Formats: sequence, C-alpha cells, structure tokens
Amino acid sequence: MNLSNSQLSDLDLDLDIAMSSSVPVLITASPEDAMKVAVEIARTTDNGHRGPLVVAAANLVGLTASMENAWARGGRPTTVVVPNIDAIDRNQQNVLMAMLTARGRTAAASPWRLITTTSVPLFERVLAGAFESRLFYCLNAIHIIIETHPEGSTSREGQAPVL
Repeated sequence: MNLSNSQLSDLDLDLDIAMSSSVPVLITASPEDAMKVAVEIARTTDNGHRGPLVVAAANLVGLTASMENAWARGGRPTTVVVPNIDAIDRNQQNVLMAMLTARGRTAAASPWRLITTTSVPLFERVLAGAFESRLFYCLNAIHIIIETHPEGSTSREGQAPVL
C-alpha cells in the first residue's frame, strides 16, 4: 500500500475506532489490502480477546452454521468477514440484512461483529439500484477507505499502515 502521510493519519484513526468498537466496518480497498486490514481488525477486537473468526463464502452459503459452530467452540463473540460484499446478489443482501436485524435483537445471546470488504465504491451501486440502501447504511457504520497512489507519486513507497 502506498499512502500519503495524511492518509496514514486518517487510516490510523479509523483503525483505532474500528478495533475498539463492535459496530459493522466497511473497508474499501484492493481485495488483498482489504482482507489484511479486516483480519487485523478482527484479531484485535473484543478487548484483546481473539474470538472465532469466520470468513464467509462468496455466496454466504453455510454462514449461519459456521457462526454457530464457532460460538460452540470459542464461547466468545465471533467476527464475520464478508469479502467482496459488492458481489452478493439481492437475495444474499436480504439474508445478510435479516442476520443484522436479528443481531440487534439478540446481541446478548449471540454476539458477533461484521466486517465487509469491497474494491468498488459501494454507494455508486446503491445509486444504480444494484445494492440495498438499508444494508449499505448498516454496513457503513465505520468506513475505512484505502486509496493507493500510482507509482512515482509523493507517497511513502511500500508504506503499510501500522496496525
């Protein structure tokens, strides 16, 4: 990741907030960078406790069962990472929205946190009618955007955020 000094400062602040909160996090970055950041946030949440981590399949199949298995094994809150959230269809968006709605009602019984990643501006998909606006606003509680600079720019070469 090639980031400017001000981008690193903003990113550090966003990461601190994301790591100390249980609200959903949306990461917009290249797929590789987004997953690195998502896993690091997941590893450092829940006051240092590392609960089970579930990375969802692209179509969310088996996500509920995977979460239940993780809770049974770990007994602590689970972090669910959904990569490429922009690629899920309307039916899958509705499933995820239902899970988030249920989470709000049963957070004490089955706590979990959601981190989603995308490499495209998700709001543009909302405007185009390809992504559910209610889900977008639920996912966008903390939005981390990692923009990379082209080669030869004034950014710090090869600089990755300190997580």
